[in-house]
Amino acid sequence: MHLKRRTVLLGAVGAGLAPAMLSSPASAAGLPLLAGLPAGAPDRRLFAPGEQRFAGYLVILAPMTNDIVDTDPYGFMGGGWWRTPAQPFNARVQEHVFTLSWFYANQRAWNPYYRNAALLGRLDAAIQHYLSLQNPDGSWSVLAGGAR
Repeated sequence: MHLKRRTVLLGAVGAGLAPAMLSSPASAAGLPLLAGLPAGAPDRRLFAPGEQRFAGYLVILAPMTNDIVDTDPYGFMGGGWWRTPAQPFNARVQEHVFTLSWFYANQRAWNPYYRNAALLGRLDAAIQHYLSLQNPDGSWSVLAGGAR
């Protein structure tokens, strides 16, 4: 059985594992911005040794999240934070939905974004865009028109 990411994500929502993850793009336009880190953050002493790698992502999380387009193309992770070409048809650009998801879902003393509503709204938009890019056969494209 070939399982698609779209099926897994939508199944998790349907099963109640991710309540309120899907919103209507029309009603979600004008998403709130994610606040920057508090002064003095991140404090690397609060990170466990195995979590030190998250500090760099924490620093860029708010600006990267705020670059998610909330008009057209809704949910596109703009700003050139990840892959090139940084175009709405390139599914690789959307891969940081994993990063946003991690910070939303993991409570840590150093993570002010745990269960943050602004982060969830923009993550939801980014996931919607990401899922819209999946080809019928389950593959993802970096090229215009969905070519592999």
